[in-house]
Amino acid sequence: MKYSPMRNRSALAKNKIRIQALTADLLWNQDEKRARNLFNEVMNSLGAGHEQHRQQRSIILQLYSSARPVAL
Repeated sequence: MKYSPMRNRSALAKNKIRIQALTADLLWNQDEKRARNLFNEVMNSLGAGHEQHRQQRSIILQLYSSARPVAL
C-alpha cells in the first residue's frame, strides 16, 4: 500500500478525537466544566454534517451520556 499524506492526516485526526473524548470521559468526575468543554471541542471537530463521522459521533455521545448523571 502506498503512503498517502491525506490518509495519514485523517487517521491522526481520528485518533486525536478519540483520545480527547476518552480524556473528557475520565475527567468528568474531577472537573465537569473542563470535561464538558472538551466534549464540545470533540463534537465541533467531527463536524455535525459529515456522514463519515456519524459512527464516531454516536460513540462519543454515548461516552458523554454515560458521564453525565441522570436527573430523576
